[in-house]
Amino acid sequence: MSAINITQLQTIDGANNNVRLFSPFTTTLKLVVYFNLSVDFRTMQNVKLRVMFEIIEFSTNNVVVYHPHDFNYSGTMGQSLFAWEGDPTPHQLGLQWIGPGRGNVFGFRAAVEASSLQGQNGQIAIDALAVSDIRWFRLKDEFGV
Repeated sequence: MSAINITQLQTIDGANNNVRLFSPFTTTLKLVVYFNLSVDFRTMQNVKLRVMFEIIEFSTNNVVVYHPHDFNYSGTMGQSLFAWEGDPTPHQLGLQWIGPGRGNVFGFRAAVEASSLQGQNGQIAIDALAVSDIRWFRLKDEFGV
């Protein structure tokens, strides 16, 4: 049976450190997800993986950033993979720090799904999907509020 397993999420700063506290205007934020595929993926043909990145605002529970990425998978890539989203600052991503105790805590969640191109039938879902837990991080108070 095909399976995808998310093994780790990281929130990486501009110095390549895995941290949970970011300056909204000066520290870059890279979202990274590590995942494994079951061994049967190595022999599958025409596999496409979709990796979805979400950032959730804690105070409202709303998804404020959503970025899907599609890429073709080949068995030569192996079973342990990772994907990442950007290097902008949190502010450039659209994250807003709105005051102490509200709006400065965010969660990063990722999902990975697989499909296969089946000729005239197009992309058909493979019974393999993984959704991560949430990795929480926050933004520094840059205004001294």
